Amino acid sequence: MSPEQGSFPNVFGDADNGEVVSDLMPKTLFPSGSSSGFGEASEPWGSAFGFSGEFHGFSDSLKLSQRIEELNASHREAGEKVTKLKIGKRECENDVEKDMVEMKKINEDMKHQKLIVLECQRKIQQLEQEYLKRKKRMEQGKERVKGYNSRILDKTATMEKLKKKSVNLQQVWKNFNARVNSGMLRSFTPDDVQILLKEIDLEIFSGYFSECGIVEGELAHLDLVDQQYLQELRTRMRFSLGMRMRLAFHLKHITEKKCIFRPEEHGSFLGWNEQATQLWLQQVSCESLCEGFQILNMCGLALACVRKEELINEIMAVCKENHIAKRRTFREKISTEVWKQIETLRKENGIINSKEEKDVSQIGFGMVQFEEKKSEPLGDEIPEKFLCPIYQTLMEDPVCCNDGHTYERKAIEEWMKLGKKTSPCTRQELDPTSINPNLFLKSMIDDFKRKLNVKSRGGT
Repeated sequence: MSPEQGSFPNVFGDADNGEVVSDLMPKTLFPSGSSSGFGEASEPWGSAFGFSGEFHGFSDSLKLSQRIEELNASHREAGEKVTKLKIGKRECENDVEKDMVEMKKINEDMKHQKLIVLECQRKIQQLEQEYLKRKKRMEQGKERVKGYNSRILDKTATMEKLKKKSVNLQQVWKNFNARVNSGMLRSFTPDDVQILLKEIDLEIFSGYFSECGIVEGELAHLDLVDQQYLQELRTRMRFSLGMRMRLAFHLKHITEKKCIFRPEEHGSFLGWNEQATQLWLQQVSCESLCEGFQILNMCGLALACVRKEELINEIMAVCKENHIAKRRTFREKISTEVWKQIETLRKENGIINSKEEKDVSQIGFGMVQFEEKKSEPLGDEIPEKFLCPIYQTLMEDPVCCNDGHTYERKAIEEWMKLGKKTSPCTRQELDPTSINPNLFLKSMIDDFKRKLNVKSRGGT
């Protein structure tokens, strides 16, 4: 802006020490050699700047210096403020950086806290599921407790019933012992029969006694179970020889001794079980009979009361040997060697009395005798092939089966009716449709009968 416009030019420097820049001042204002800078000039000082009028020199200069000092002081204050502001700015920047670091840490902490929250939520869900499961288990436990309580009540009622039943059983047992001590088989009731069969380990006869009428209603006809009953075909085919002999022994023992025979209480061969009998056969060199004795369930009681011919026929019926000559040799071995060993065993234990040594069927315990009808001798020995393997009698209507053996028709049909599906000779499965008449053997048997009839007539 020009001096003519009335403004004062900026003659002060921007130096930090506040000094006036004199180079900007007009040189004509100050005479050379003047220390104050305000000497006399050729022309007025004010005119050099376009001022008109009189210049008041020193007072105005003093004011201007004061103003300059004030401005310099303000400038210094402003500089100090700027410096402070810069320092404050740096501190703020540092604080911002710190805050940024803190913010990062906070963000990381927040992320970590979020993960923790998610994990807590997952655990809460697991705990809720576990709670539901345990609640369900508690409900199930309550149901079980109810069930247990009901069972306890049922068992309590059952215990009461059992106590009453025990009292009844004690009375039944007392009555049973009284009837056993009487020795009268006719007085036995069906309950007595059940107890007896259980005591002598022959419960297998229980159902059969009901089928055949021995036990019927409130009656039990044990007195009808004699040797004839035990020799019936149906009984023989259903129960082994050993079982039948044991039953006969026990019944006769009750009749004569008025008590139940306890095999385990006897040290003689009467206390032998099936395994002990097998060992005895091995000791007397009769190992070949072990299988047959095992099939027939032969024990010590059975050896004590079995008849010779009965033992031979039963063993031959279960013998697997098909060769006729070998079967004959086997039969002779049983009738001689084996039977002698049985006789010796009986004599050593005092089973046979001196008057009865010739008849081995009459044993010391007074067993029910097998009274056989003695038929007149036919003169010639009957060939084994003419005898039925089941009946062991001369066949009248021989039939051939798929096992290759010939039987009496009535015998093999009865065998199959009893549920036997295997051959009595070979244990091979039988085919009911393969039964055919053996006409050739029947003609041979008829010829044999005619010859016997001719001889018997000629002898008379």
